[in-house]
Amino acid sequence: MNNDDVMELEHVASFTSPEIDQWVENTRNKLSDEIKNELAVFFQQESLIGFIVLTFMIKKSAYTDIPDFINMLENSSVSEYYHSLLKLGGTTDETDNVEEPESVIQHLDKGSLSEEEKWKLTYLIYDVKRTKQRLIYLLKEICHLIPQKEMEKALERQEKMIHELKGESDQVDLSYFEGLWTSKSGEDVYLFPCYVLDVSHVIAPDTRLGFVLCVLGVRHIELLESKKDTKKSLEKLKILSDERRFEILRLLRKRARYGYELAQQLNISNSTISHHLSTLVVHHLIKAIRTENKIYYEINQYELQRIIDDLTMEFVD
Repeated sequence: MNNDDVMELEHVASFTSPEIDQWVENTRNKLSDEIKNELAVFFQQESLIGFIVLTFMIKKSAYTDIPDFINMLENSSVSEYYHSLLKLGGTTDETDNVEEPESVIQHLDKGSLSEEEKWKLTYLIYDVKRTKQRLIYLLKEICHLIPQKEMEKALERQEKMIHELKGESDQVDLSYFEGLWTSKSGEDVYLFPCYVLDVSHVIAPDTRLGFVLCVLGVRHIELLESKKDTKKSLEKLKILSDERRFEILRLLRKRARYGYELAQQLNISNSTISHHLSTLVVHHLIKAIRTENKIYYEINQYELQRIIDDLTMEFVD
């Protein structure tokens, strides 16, 4: 709801259905200026603050329903919010001394955040009690705006997707997602079907807590199933023909990198690199892996080889 206008710049929005686009537009029209401003603080596209609530949800098993989730956020200590915000700086180094601004700033400087996000995060950390109140108030207000009918429709789509994932068994076959992330044996995988992500996905392995968070758009499977379509192959070739995306792939071929690093090397803005990375991730040309509080991107050699093989079969005897 906060980033839909920006997403249109690189036609990322075209990967969502008209139904989702209409839902976003209708909901945004109901938002007050105050709520829009708060959305921009907590859910700006280059910010990782949204991961706080998902991590809390998993740690405290508070994903039964929305009231249970909100109640958990209200009962979480200010200290938990402080440490979670601090870890979003993009480094695994620990600093417990909130009384020493210099220590916190040095900690954030080691991370991968943009200068603007560092300033914002510093403010939120030092006003952590009010930050907690603001975040909870924002989520409550958004939840109140969603009509029961729309909520039921979203839940219906989620349940349909879970049924598709399970097939005839009672367990989700995680081998279906090979290539999306690199999971260590013994790690728990938390799979959240998401209505508004549509065909996209977010993968966030948390090495510190030992789990993989996978937020999957409800039409993601449809995208995977249509991989063999000629039209889809042509679409991916069109994406690969973009000079900047091609350069991103060349850089990632050497080693995994995070968004801010790529933006610096290509001399483009964080917003622009985010659009390109989102497009490449949606089409499985790269993989997004969260390691040590940074989201790294690595090339998906399997998918690129598949495209080459398809072209070979089509044109080479």
